[in-house]
Amino acid sequence: MDYIVDWNKITLANNFVFCRVMEAEPELCRKLVELLLGFEVKKIKIVKSEYALKAGLLDKGIRMDVYCKADDRVIDLEMQTVVKSDLAKRTRYYQSLIDMDLLTKGKPYSSLKESYIVFLCLSDPLKQNLPVYFFENACREMPEVKLNDGAYKVFFNAEKCAIMGNEKLKAFFEFLRGQEPCDTFTDKLNRIVEKLKTDAMFRGQYMTWEQSIHEEAEYRAEKMAKKMAQNMAKDMQHAKALEAARTLLSMHLGTHEQIAQAQGLTVAEVQQLAAEQFVS
Repeated sequence: MDYIVDWNKITLANNFVFCRVMEAEPELCRKLVELLLGFEVKKIKIVKSEYALKAGLLDKGIRMDVYCKADDRVIDLEMQTVVKSDLAKRTRYYQSLIDMDLLTKGKPYSSLKESYIVFLCLSDPLKQNLPVYFFENACREMPEVKLNDGAYKVFFNAEKCAIMGNEKLKAFFEFLRGQEPCDTFTDKLNRIVEKLKTDAMFRGQYMTWEQSIHEEAEYRAEKMAKKMAQNMAKDMQHAKALEAARTLLSMHLGTHEQIAQAQGLTVAEVQQLAAEQFVS
């Protein structure tokens, strides 16, 4: 991978850059949250990039891009350059772990804060040509009746930023897509990104992060390939055992139980083979 070329083209849409900018500039993060969600935020209490959560040792963990506590709300900002098919289920799991993190032992459910999982997508996540998809739990029979559980999922579609209505929101997503900054907010973001790109230490951190991402992807690919090979070998072995059992059945060599034990099959499988031979 040519890091120099990638580095010259890097923008705020890069996960690593987005996380570091938001963490280093909480005031900009506060303004971004206000811009995205439309409510006033007096103070960002905590801003953490790549915040990890896990329910238990054997449970799947998550790593949120930017996790912040804004006044009495918690907000997860996710930069999504490539939209994946499991995005909806991902938000469901994220929400559950955020709630577990918020609700310590002994606290009532009423103490759960409002939580927002916000995805900044460069392409349309739901293919309905909307600029924004805002979800909250509502009654199917009477959609106007809201559950009011304080759990919200929001997906922004940068492809449709031209019809977002809010000019500042439009300017931000145009900038995210690689266009030149055109207002005070995007200009400040741009200057911070450009300054970071001249920082040798930051560049080293980025390269280390990028390498770890590739190594993790390679590890997962190798693990998947190994699992597939094992499954194929297991399937082939099972097929051979079935064929051997058919032969033994046709020669009337042994009971169903004996054949099953000899070939590592279940009695039910041998009985099924015997039934098939009888029909044929």
